[in-house]
Amino acid sequence: MQIDIVSQQSIQLELTGQTGGVNSVEILPGGLTSGPAVTVEVAALGNPSFTIDGVATNIEISHDIVIAGGSAAAPTIQTAPVVTGTNTQSSLLSTNNGAWNNSPASYSYQWLRDGVAISGATNNTYTVVLADVGTSITCRVRATNTGGYGESTSNAIVIIAAPVNTGLPIISGTPSVAGVLSVSNGTWLHSPTYSYQWLRNGVNISGATSNTYTVQADDQGQQISARVTGTNAAGSASVTSSSAAIAGVSSAGAPGYVGTGFSVIETPPTWDWSLAQMEPSRAGVTTFTTYEVGPGKTYAEPDDVPWLTLQPGDVVKIYHRPTPYKRILFIGVRGAWDKWITIKGIS
Repeated sequence: MQIDIVSQQSIQLELTGQTGGVNSVEILPGGLTSGPAVTVEVAALGNPSFTIDGVATNIEISHDIVIAGGSAAAPTIQTAPVVTGTNTQSSLLSTNNGAWNNSPASYSYQWLRDGVAISGATNNTYTVVLADVGTSITCRVRATNTGGYGESTSNAIVIIAAPVNTGLPIISGTPSVAGVLSVSNGTWLHSPTYSYQWLRNGVNISGATSNTYTVQADDQGQQISARVTGTNAAGSASVTSSSAAIAGVSSAGAPGYVGTGFSVIETPPTWDWSLAQMEPSRAGVTTFTTYEVGPGKTYAEPDDVPWLTLQPGDVVKIYHRPTPYKRILFIGVRGAWDKWITIKGIS
């Protein structure tokens, strides 16, 4: 007996086992070229001896036969593949295969940037490059078996860049002792979080790390600014605000700004501290004061000179003595282009 399978998925046979009856069954795949495998159920009446596809058997109960000629169905997706990794440049992304029906024999991969295939990116891992920043990265997984293939695309990973400042932070508030200053974040790209550091003349103020700052006595006459740092998963960047001048007399003696310092180590007989090699003409200067410092002079020490109240045109003469003058001098006012404040070493 021959059975030619074309499109059936299940066939039932009844064998009587009578003398001269059917005693062999041959299964032919016929026109069956795709779809699920076909099952043949054979039921025996009595105990006939017969063959199924040339194999002798003695069947007493129902028996299932899977036809070898039936081909498997192509894979279909159960659970989509999942990409994991950090969404920043130079990080490594990985994909799993997902879960599939119909027993795939193999898998292949194609990484996509905003839905477009990335040339050469055909492994189950991918290293993020600069061109990926600001785009969406996915992976398409193909599962293959003898019945064909199926495809499924993973979740998307949006690649981010380190923060970029596009507008400097700004200080506002009251720039005097006990006044409160605030600093804005400025404007940034790539959604950072922020941290702060207040500065006095460009140097970190210990513990001043919030976006507000209460002016201290030591800040008088100083320049206060704030450094804002923007941070995200890709990195960080810092920018500094413009400075706020704090009102009052600084601890160094300069009203409203940092005074200019002169380190006096010794006074050789020819030392002249004029701001140029030649003093300006004093023809138009009618009111000025000369301060003399040194042995037998009005002022014994440089500290005795009223540096904070000097006026444009004033002259300070420091006379030589055997013991060096070791001082740091701060001038509290500015001279004019035609009325210099002159400090001279005199022999």
